[in-house]
Amino acid sequence: MSWKVRSIAIVMAFLGLLQLVSSTTAWTWPQPKLFFVYVCMAIMCSALQLRFSGSGAPPLSANVPVILLSILQLGMPEAAIVGAAGALAQGLLNEKTRWQWLHLAVSVGVAATAIATADFVFRSLIPNSIQSPTLRLLAASLALFFVNTFPLAMATWSTDQQRLGKFWKESYSWLVPYYLVSAATVT
Repeated sequence: MSWKVRSIAIVMAFLGLLQLVSSTTAWTWPQPKLFFVYVCMAIMCSALQLRFSGSGAPPLSANVPVILLSILQLGMPEAAIVGAAGALAQGLLNEKTRWQWLHLAVSVGVAATAIATADFVFRSLIPNSIQSPTLRLLAASLALFFVNTFPLAMATWSTDQQRLGKFWKESYSWLVPYYLVSAATVT
């Protein structure tokens, strides 16, 4: 990993972990049982990953519907913790990343930032005149997709390859339908 990519990864991990810490300081535990159910579901879903042979694409995780449900039914701090628990479990279950602490920190940090952004889109960015939770969740899932995949593409992209935008499009664009279908089925 080049020093530029490593620096970007460290900054992403730091900012994401800062988001996670600030989320947990505002935590009030309004629905502890539901929260624990979602954390357990996120951890279990981390073990369910589809890997596509012959492609450099990331594995398809089953966490997206759980994260969208937590955004819909819990507050942002709880949703961020649910996603961070899923990202940490996914990293620890992967033999290649299990002992790569920077990779784990980036995954957890990006998950927290992506969920906070998706929650902001769901609760605040969409005008109040749009009352449909489905439309709000579709917009939130797109935000989750972009904020989740672009930093990970930056962390895995090397400068000797093609342009970053092309690399991101080729590696991650196939996930858009999965995020949208997850949002549509959750509501």
